[in-house]
Amino acid sequence: MSKQRNSLCVPVSFFHLAVIEKDIRTLQVFLTIKLESNIRLKLDLKQKQRIAKSAKVSISTLNRILKKLERKNWIQRDLAAPKYYFIRGFDRIRYMQQHSWSRAIKCYRSDITSSLNGFKAFSLTACYAIIILKKQSKIWERHYSSRQKKVGQTQEEPFPNFSKNDLWEISNTYIGKFVKRDVSFIKKYKKIGRKLGCLYSKSRLKRIYRDGSNQPVSSKELPNFIKFYEENENDRRLIGHKGLVYERMNSLVRVNLILTKRGSRFNGAN
Repeated sequence: MSKQRNSLCVPVSFFHLAVIEKDIRTLQVFLTIKLESNIRLKLDLKQKQRIAKSAKVSISTLNRILKKLERKNWIQRDLAAPKYYFIRGFDRIRYMQQHSWSRAIKCYRSDITSSLNGFKAFSLTACYAIIILKKQSKIWERHYSSRQKKVGQTQEEPFPNFSKNDLWEISNTYIGKFVKRDVSFIKKYKKIGRKLGCLYSKSRLKRIYRDGSNQPVSSKELPNFIKFYEENENDRRLIGHKGLVYERMNSLVRVNLILTKRGSRFNGAN
């Protein structure tokens, strides 16, 4: 049996599916269990009380989630010793559910055993990380395509260089579609993520001027200008601010998480 751990490298796809399926609590409990053991664990009353306390759930809620984890085949009861459970590895689950993303996020015990709202914010931040990885991948693809077209030229374009401090344009609507949640959910847990420090977000406003002039539009005229802009019920683009009209631009975000590469060590043979 493996010893208790203070951190886990969790594949990013686990967070994405948990947010989409509105089942973040189940993932939180599963990760709490894996902190106790990654192979086999005795889930007697004492251990259940320990896990329930860490995950901040009642024993009855924990028992319900354990049954769900059994149905998902993330844990399996040891028939020879019914109080013991085999704990599936991340790579086995990735293979079963055909998760394609091999990148993972290092999660500390404090991240996993935070409040449910805190863990929801952490999970949403992990989804931001996936979008950023996708954007980086597209930039690399465009770079390689460009280099292939310029083979033989004396000066080639430099390779893209990404920094952990880079800011990326990601709107609330865009990530909402990615995780299949409404904008109110995104706003709520984005705000919590900022308070926890796992996500940095920078809002941007663009001043609106009258057509063909340098004269800014007064906020008193806002109702007359709204009809010329697309509106979203939960995220209006035009606002009045300090007596003038501004258009909300897409936020710039950065995730303050530790991303790692996780090559699968499971080949489906067992």
